Amino acid sequence: MPSHSIKFEKVPPQTTPGRGVVSRRQFLAEASVRTLGTSLLAASGGSAYARVLSDARAKSIKVRQDFPGGGGVMERIDEVRRAIRFRAHNEQGGGWGQVWWYFQVDGLTPGTLITLELNYGHPPGSGVAPQAYFSTDQKTWQLTAAGQEAADGPTQLMVYNQRVLSARMWFAYNLPYLPEHLHELRTLAEKSGTAASVYDLCRSRNHRPVLALRLAETPRAGTQRYGIWLQARAHAFESGTSWVLHELARWLMSSDPEARQLRACADLTLVPIVDVDGVVEGRTGKNQPPYDHNRGWDESASHWPEVRAIQAQLTELTRQNALDLFIDIHGPGNGAHPYFICPTPSALPTDLRRQNQAAFLACLEAQEQTKETRKALSMERFFFSPRQINYQSSAGWVSAHTTPSVVALTLETNMSSPLSTPEGYQAEGRALGRGIARYFTGNRHLR
Repeated sequence: MPSHSIKFEKVPPQTTPGRGVVSRRQFLAEASVRTLGTSLLAASGGSAYARVLSDARAKSIKVRQDFPGGGGVMERIDEVRRAIRFRAHNEQGGGWGQVWWYFQVDGLTPGTLITLELNYGHPPGSGVAPQAYFSTDQKTWQLTAAGQEAADGPTQLMVYNQRVLSARMWFAYNLPYLPEHLHELRTLAEKSGTAASVYDLCRSRNHRPVLALRLAETPRAGTQRYGIWLQARAHAFESGTSWVLHELARWLMSSDPEARQLRACADLTLVPIVDVDGVVEGRTGKNQPPYDHNRGWDESASHWPEVRAIQAQLTELTRQNALDLFIDIHGPGNGAHPYFICPTPSALPTDLRRQNQAAFLACLEAQEQTKETRKALSMERFFFSPRQINYQSSAGWVSAHTTPSVVALTLETNMSSPLSTPEGYQAEGRALGRGIARYFTGNRHLR
């Protein structure tokens, strides 16, 4: 898997010359050789169609998932219809435990159509993406046209149609982000001229390194420094969250004046991938047994070494009075905009924490989420949703085990909209960084 930054290009809707957008019904009707032949003969000439059809018949579609991040279950390949039916990886019980898929397809014929049929499963999976992602090189990723719901008897499907651009293509639930992408942050940290470094937080259950980025400049005498902990990907399928934190890290190491001011007054730790085993092994991660990486935080000793290591470092920071802000980034959000899941003011134990949480949300100009605000499509406007504290989660544990002034939040990033692109994730990461900078450099945080 290349460790390059992912690029993104917009793709126009799938069309047939002279007819506009091809609907699901039209596509399936034309998927037989005879009807498709008639359509293409009329549109492009007999010899061109005969050559494409001959090439398509000569090639056999092959699907691979045996690479880092590859996942999902193949059910069948229809060579005549050029269709692949598959299910997302299922941790247990469907729902949000059945979301992630990512595979490579060989034997494709450029210029033809390939159909991806995502089987919702029994019980059905959740979080089905309205558009899928595809690439010809695992570097530049594009969005398919909007998928269409369909049924094959009792089987419920989400169907994505995509024109083939090369003999080999990759398709995924969302933009893949793997440990290899952290090498870019390591290289950038070494060249940035900042006090940034990448270190091994711990080893996973399957002995993989869990990497973290630390930015901690030498404090000046008589100055107060704040402590900030940001993490993502407690659920392996939430790849967009890693991209938000990745882009935030790049901004933090930049020469942007606000980034420099934040580095001057705060020490920051970023963990872009918490569940590294789930990510590399192509699993969904959420609801995995015995519990996922955002549950069981209230156990005396978590099942997960990553969680134990994070708790140990947060406990030490708390002992040093060096933890002021904790954010755990999740997805896929509501398909409209990023929003914070925050404790209701009445659930917070101290006035100090209530004041700090309100001041932090104000620095991001966050509005309370309503049915009307859910119509606002953005990657840079933040909203919040007040709820009771879940002490089994990371933010709940931090709320219960740190100082009375700490702000502990969950951020739901927007992974399921046309704006959920590398550029969109970059915009969200930088907007989050600027809001954090305004909060701390403006002396809004009280201890």
